[in-house]
Amino acid sequence: MAAPRYPDRSVPHATLSEKLDRMALRLAKYPWVVAATCVAGAVLVGLADYSAGIATSMAVFYLVPVMVAAFVFGRAPGLLMACFVAAVNLVADWLQFSRDPGVPPSIAFWNSSSRLAISAVLVVLVAALRHLWHQEKLVARIDVTTGVPNARALFERLEESLAFARRNDSALSVCLFDLDDFKSVNDVHGHPAGDRLLREVAQAAGGALRPGDTVARWGGDEFVLVLPGANGSDARAAVDRLLETLEAAAARGGVPVTLSAGVVTTPLADIEPEELLKRADELMYEAKRAGKNRIVARAVVSEARNSRTRAG
Repeated sequence: MAAPRYPDRSVPHATLSEKLDRMALRLAKYPWVVAATCVAGAVLVGLADYSAGIATSMAVFYLVPVMVAAFVFGRAPGLLMACFVAAVNLVADWLQFSRDPGVPPSIAFWNSSSRLAISAVLVVLVAALRHLWHQEKLVARIDVTTGVPNARALFERLEESLAFARRNDSALSVCLFDLDDFKSVNDVHGHPAGDRLLREVAQAAGGALRPGDTVARWGGDEFVLVLPGANGSDARAAVDRLLETLEAAAARGGVPVTLSAGVVTTPLADIEPEELLKRADELMYEAKRAGKNRIVARAVVSEARNSRTRAG
Protein backbone atom coordinates (compact mmCIF):
# COMPACT_ATOMS: atom_id res chain seq x y z
CA MET A 1 0.00 0.00 0.00
CA ALA A 2 1.20 3.46 -0.78
CA ALA A 3 2.39 5.72 1.98
CA PRO A 4 -0.46 7.53 3.69
CA ARG A 5 -1.17 10.98 2.42
CA TYR A 6 -3.22 13.44 4.39
CA PRO A 7 -6.27 14.18 2.23
CA ASP A 8 -6.82 17.73 1.06
CA ARG A 9 -10.32 18.49 2.28
CA SER A 10 -10.21 22.20 2.84
CA VAL A 11 -13.25 23.65 4.58
CA PRO A 12 -14.92 26.48 2.61
CA HIS A 13 -14.58 29.97 4.00
CA ALA A 14 -17.55 31.37 5.87
CA THR A 15 -20.14 33.04 3.66
CA LEU A 16 -21.40 36.57 4.25
CA SER A 17 -24.58 35.25 5.86
CA GLU A 18 -22.53 33.07 8.22
CA LYS A 19 -20.33 36.01 9.21
CA LEU A 20 -23.39 38.15 9.91
CA ASP A 21 -24.96 35.31 11.89
CA ARG A 22 -21.84 35.02 14.04
CA MET A 23 -21.82 38.79 14.55
CA ALA A 24 -25.43 38.69 15.74
CA LEU A 25 -24.65 35.85 18.15
CA ARG A 26 -21.71 37.77 19.58
CA LEU A 27 -23.77 40.93 20.03
CA ALA A 28 -26.59 38.95 21.65
CA LYS A 29 -24.21 38.08 24.50
CA TYR A 30 -24.42 41.75 25.58
CA PRO A 31 -28.17 42.45 25.38
CA TRP A 32 -28.26 45.46 27.70
CA VAL A 33 -25.37 47.14 25.91
CA VAL A 34 -26.98 46.65 22.50
CA ALA A 35 -30.41 47.74 23.75
CA ALA A 36 -28.99 50.85 25.44
CA THR A 37 -27.06 51.72 22.29
CA CYS A 38 -30.19 51.42 20.15
CA VAL A 39 -32.21 53.59 22.55
CA ALA A 40 -29.45 56.21 22.74
CA GLY A 41 -29.10 56.16 18.96
CA ALA A 42 -32.82 56.74 18.49
CA VAL A 43 -32.78 59.66 20.92
CA LEU A 44 -29.76 61.22 19.20
CA VAL A 45 -31.47 60.92 15.82
CA GLY A 46 -34.56 62.59 17.32
CA LEU A 47 -32.46 65.48 18.62
CA ALA A 48 -30.76 65.85 15.24
CA ASP A 49 -34.16 65.70 13.55
CA TYR A 50 -35.51 68.49 15.77
CA SER A 51 -32.39 70.62 15.25
CA ALA A 52 -32.39 70.16 11.46
CA GLY A 53 -35.93 71.44 11.09
CA ILE A 54 -38.83 70.40 8.88
CA ALA A 55 -36.94 70.83 5.61
CA THR A 56 -34.43 68.05 6.41
CA SER A 57 -35.66 64.46 6.78
CA MET A 58 -33.96 62.03 9.16
CA ALA A 59 -36.25 59.12 8.29
CA VAL A 60 -33.48 56.79 7.09
CA PHE A 61 -31.49 57.24 10.30
CA TYR A 62 -34.47 56.25 12.45
CA LEU A 63 -34.37 52.83 10.77
CA VAL A 64 -30.85 51.99 11.98
CA PRO A 65 -31.65 51.17 15.64
CA VAL A 66 -34.75 49.29 14.51
CA MET A 67 -32.74 47.12 12.14
CA VAL A 68 -30.07 46.43 14.76
CA ALA A 69 -32.65 45.38 17.36
CA ALA A 70 -34.44 43.10 14.88
CA PHE A 71 -31.18 41.61 13.62
CA VAL A 72 -29.74 40.84 17.07
CA PHE A 73 -32.84 40.05 19.14
CA GLY A 74 -35.57 39.06 16.69
CA ARG A 75 -39.04 40.20 15.68
CA ALA A 76 -40.67 41.13 19.03
CA PRO A 77 -37.78 43.29 20.35
CA GLY A 78 -37.47 44.83 16.89
CA LEU A 79 -41.15 45.83 16.89
CA LEU A 80 -40.75 47.26 20.40
CA MET A 81 -37.82 49.35 19.20
CA ALA A 82 -39.87 50.45 16.19
CA CYS A 83 -42.57 51.75 18.55
CA PHE A 84 -40.00 53.62 20.62
CA VAL A 85 -38.45 55.15 17.52
CA ALA A 86 -41.90 56.20 16.29
CA ALA A 87 -42.53 57.89 19.65
CA VAL A 88 -39.22 59.76 19.44
CA ASN A 89 -40.04 60.79 15.89
CA LEU A 90 -43.49 61.96 16.96
CA VAL A 91 -42.04 64.15 19.71
CA ALA A 92 -39.40 65.61 17.38
CA ASP A 93 -42.02 66.40 14.69
CA TRP A 94 -44.47 67.82 17.23
CA LEU A 95 -41.82 70.17 18.57
CA GLN A 96 -40.86 71.19 15.06
CA PHE A 97 -44.44 71.89 13.99
CA SER A 98 -45.17 73.81 17.17
CA ARG A 99 -42.65 76.36 15.96
CA ASP A 100 -44.53 76.73 12.70
CA PRO A 101 -48.20 77.52 13.34
CA GLY A 102 -48.96 77.11 9.65
CA VAL A 103 -48.40 73.32 9.77
CA PRO A 104 -51.23 71.27 11.35
CA PRO A 105 -50.16 68.89 14.20
CA SER A 106 -51.92 66.00 12.46
CA ILE A 107 -48.98 65.82 10.04
CA ALA A 108 -46.72 64.80 12.93
CA PHE A 109 -49.03 61.88 13.72
CA TRP A 110 -49.21 60.90 10.06
CA ASN A 111 -45.42 60.98 9.63
CA SER A 112 -44.82 58.92 12.78
CA SER A 113 -47.54 56.41 11.90
CA SER A 114 -46.23 55.88 8.37
CA ARG A 115 -42.67 55.47 9.61
CA LEU A 116 -43.87 53.01 12.25
CA ALA A 117 -45.55 50.95 9.52
CA ILE A 118 -42.39 51.00 7.41
CA SER A 119 -40.29 50.03 10.44
CA ALA A 120 -42.64 47.16 11.27
CA VAL A 121 -42.36 45.76 7.76
CA LEU A 122 -38.60 46.11 7.92
CA VAL A 123 -38.49 44.31 11.27
CA VAL A 124 -40.45 41.36 9.89
CA LEU A 125 -38.17 41.14 6.86
CA VAL A 126 -34.95 41.36 8.87
CA ALA A 127 -36.14 38.79 11.43
CA ALA A 128 -37.19 36.40 8.64
CA LEU A 129 -33.85 36.85 6.88
CA ARG A 130 -32.01 36.23 10.15
CA HIS A 131 -33.98 32.99 10.63
CA LEU A 132 -33.17 31.85 7.10
CA TRP A 133 -29.47 32.53 7.66
CA HIS A 134 -29.58 30.48 10.85
CA GLN A 135 -31.30 27.60 9.04
CA GLU A 136 -28.76 27.83 6.23
CA LYS A 137 -25.98 27.58 8.80
CA LEU A 138 -27.49 24.43 10.28
CA VAL A 139 -28.14 22.77 6.91
CA ALA A 140 -24.64 23.62 5.64
CA ARG A 141 -23.15 21.63 8.53
CA ILE A 142 -25.12 18.41 8.13
CA ASP A 143 -24.12 15.53 5.87
CA VAL A 144 -27.17 14.77 3.74
CA THR A 145 -26.52 11.03 3.47
CA THR A 146 -25.97 10.19 7.14
CA GLY A 147 -27.54 13.12 9.00
CA VAL A 148 -24.42 13.68 11.14
CA PRO A 149 -22.18 16.78 11.09
CA ASN A 150 -20.03 17.23 7.98
CA ALA A 151 -16.41 18.36 7.57
CA ARG A 152 -17.22 22.04 8.11
CA ALA A 153 -18.99 21.30 11.40
CA LEU A 154 -16.18 18.92 12.38
CA PHE A 155 -13.57 21.67 12.22
CA GLU A 156 -15.77 23.96 14.29
CA ARG A 157 -16.30 21.22 16.86
CA LEU A 158 -12.56 20.52 17.04
CA GLU A 159 -11.82 24.20 17.62
CA GLU A 160 -14.44 24.34 20.38
CA SER A 161 -13.06 21.17 22.00
CA LEU A 162 -9.50 22.47 21.90
CA ALA A 163 -10.63 25.75 23.46
CA PHE A 164 -12.40 23.76 26.19
CA ALA A 165 -9.24 21.72 26.78
CA ARG A 166 -7.21 24.92 27.15
CA ARG A 167 -9.61 26.36 29.70
CA ASN A 168 -9.88 23.17 31.74
CA ASP A 169 -6.40 21.72 31.24
CA SER A 170 -7.93 18.45 30.03
CA ALA A 171 -7.12 15.87 27.38
CA LEU A 172 -8.75 15.46 23.98
CA SER A 173 -9.01 12.32 21.86
CA VAL A 174 -9.85 12.10 18.17
CA CYS A 175 -10.61 8.91 16.28
CA LEU A 176 -10.58 8.73 12.47
CA PHE A 177 -11.88 5.49 11.01
CA ASP A 178 -13.08 4.16 7.71
CA LEU A 179 -14.86 1.02 6.61
CA ASP A 180 -12.68 -1.76 5.26
CA ASP A 181 -13.37 -2.67 1.63
CA PHE A 182 -16.39 -0.40 1.45
CA LYS A 183 -16.13 -0.28 -2.33
CA SER A 184 -17.01 -3.96 -2.50
CA VAL A 185 -20.26 -3.24 -0.65
CA ASN A 186 -21.26 -0.78 -3.37
CA ASP A 187 -20.11 -3.15 -6.12
CA VAL A 188 -21.88 -6.23 -4.75
CA HIS A 189 -24.97 -4.80 -3.05
CA GLY A 190 -25.38 -1.48 -4.87
CA HIS A 191 -25.01 2.15 -3.84
CA PRO A 192 -28.35 2.30 -1.96
CA ALA A 193 -27.07 -0.49 0.27
CA GLY A 194 -23.82 1.40 0.72
CA ASP A 195 -25.69 4.54 1.76
CA ARG A 196 -27.77 2.51 4.21
CA LEU A 197 -24.58 1.10 5.66
CA LEU A 198 -23.12 4.57 6.09
CA ARG A 199 -26.26 5.66 7.93
CA GLU A 200 -26.07 2.59 10.17
CA VAL A 201 -22.43 3.34 10.94
CA ALA A 202 -23.24 6.95 11.81
CA GLN A 203 -26.14 5.82 13.99
CA ALA A 204 -24.01 3.18 15.71
CA ALA A 205 -21.24 5.69 16.34
CA GLY A 206 -23.70 8.15 17.87
CA GLY A 207 -25.05 5.44 20.16
CA ALA A 208 -21.56 4.45 21.32
CA LEU A 209 -20.55 7.96 22.38
CA ARG A 210 -20.94 9.85 25.62
CA PRO A 211 -23.01 13.05 25.92
CA GLY A 212 -20.85 15.86 24.55
CA ASP A 213 -18.95 13.64 22.10
CA THR A 214 -19.36 14.15 18.36
CA VAL A 215 -19.39 11.89 15.31
CA ALA A 216 -18.90 13.57 11.93
CA ARG A 217 -18.56 12.28 8.39
CA TRP A 218 -15.15 13.28 7.11
CA GLY A 219 -15.82 12.15 3.56
CA GLY A 220 -16.55 8.97 1.63
CA ASP A 221 -16.60 6.12 4.14
CA GLU A 222 -14.46 7.97 6.67
CA PHE A 223 -15.81 9.25 9.99
CA VAL A 224 -14.28 11.18 12.87
CA LEU A 225 -15.10 10.93 16.57
CA VAL A 226 -14.31 13.96 18.73
CA LEU A 227 -14.02 12.98 22.40
CA PRO A 228 -13.44 15.98 24.70
CA GLY A 229 -11.85 15.12 28.03
CA ALA A 230 -11.22 11.51 26.97
CA ASN A 231 -7.84 9.92 27.66
CA GLY A 232 -6.47 7.00 25.65
CA SER A 233 -8.40 4.30 27.52
CA ASP A 234 -11.66 6.27 27.28
CA ALA A 235 -11.20 6.68 23.53
CA ARG A 236 -10.37 3.01 23.06
CA ALA A 237 -13.48 2.03 25.04
CA ALA A 238 -15.64 4.23 22.79
CA VAL A 239 -14.25 2.61 19.63
CA ASP A 240 -14.70 -0.87 21.13
CA ARG A 241 -18.35 -0.07 21.83
CA LEU A 242 -18.70 1.12 18.24
CA LEU A 243 -17.22 -2.14 16.93
CA GLU A 244 -19.64 -4.20 19.00
CA THR A 245 -22.60 -2.18 17.75
CA LEU A 246 -21.45 -2.49 14.14
CA GLU A 247 -21.00 -6.24 14.42
CA ALA A 248 -24.56 -6.58 15.72
CA ALA A 249 -25.90 -4.34 12.94
CA ALA A 250 -23.97 -6.29 10.31
CA ALA A 251 -25.39 -9.56 11.61
CA ARG A 252 -28.94 -8.19 11.31
CA GLY A 253 -28.44 -6.58 7.90
CA GLY A 254 -26.40 -9.31 6.29
CA VAL A 255 -23.67 -6.88 5.16
CA PRO A 256 -20.40 -7.69 6.91
CA VAL A 257 -18.40 -4.62 7.85
CA THR A 258 -15.18 -3.97 9.70
CA LEU A 259 -13.28 -0.78 10.26
CA SER A 260 -9.74 0.47 10.67
CA ALA A 261 -9.24 3.28 13.13
CA GLY A 262 -6.54 5.69 14.22
CA VAL A 263 -6.93 7.23 17.67
CA VAL A 264 -4.86 10.16 18.87
CA THR A 265 -4.91 11.55 22.38
CA THR A 266 -3.25 14.84 23.19
CA PRO A 267 -2.73 16.29 26.65
CA LEU A 268 -1.76 19.59 25.03
CA ALA A 269 -4.36 22.01 23.74
CA ASP A 270 -1.97 24.02 21.55
CA ILE A 271 -2.17 21.43 18.77
CA GLU A 272 -4.15 22.52 15.71
CA PRO A 273 -7.25 20.70 14.35
CA GLU A 274 -5.48 19.95 11.05
CA GLU A 275 -2.57 18.36 12.85
CA LEU A 276 -4.83 16.20 15.00
CA LEU A 277 -6.64 14.92 11.93
CA LYS A 278 -3.36 14.35 10.11
CA ARG A 279 -2.01 12.25 12.99
CA ALA A 280 -5.23 10.24 13.21
CA ASP A 281 -5.20 9.70 9.45
CA GLU A 282 -1.64 8.37 9.60
CA LEU A 283 -2.55 5.96 12.39
CA MET A 284 -5.59 4.76 10.44
CA TYR A 285 -3.35 3.96 7.46
CA GLU A 286 -1.03 2.14 9.85
CA ALA A 287 -3.98 -0.01 10.91
CA LYS A 288 -4.73 -0.69 7.23
CA ARG A 289 -1.16 -1.81 6.57
CA ALA A 290 -1.25 -4.08 9.61
CA GLY A 291 -4.14 -6.07 8.15
CA LYS A 292 -7.26 -3.92 8.63
CA ASN A 293 -10.04 -4.48 11.19
CA ARG A 294 -7.96 -3.03 14.00
CA ILE A 295 -7.29 0.09 16.04
CA VAL A 296 -4.00 1.93 16.34
CA ALA A 297 -3.93 4.41 19.22
CA ARG A 298 -1.20 6.78 20.27
CA ALA A 299 -0.67 9.85 22.43
CA VAL A 300 0.72 12.80 20.50
CA VAL A 301 2.02 16.29 21.13
CA SER A 302 2.03 19.13 18.68
CA GLU A 303 4.94 19.71 16.32
CA ALA A 304 5.17 23.29 17.62
CA ARG A 305 5.55 22.05 21.21
CA ASN A 306 8.17 19.49 20.12
CA SER A 307 10.15 22.26 18.40
CA ARG A 308 10.07 24.41 21.54
CA THR A 309 11.14 21.46 23.69
CA ARG A 310 14.10 20.66 21.44
CA ALA A 311 15.11 24.32 21.34
CA GLY A 312 15.01 24.50 25.15
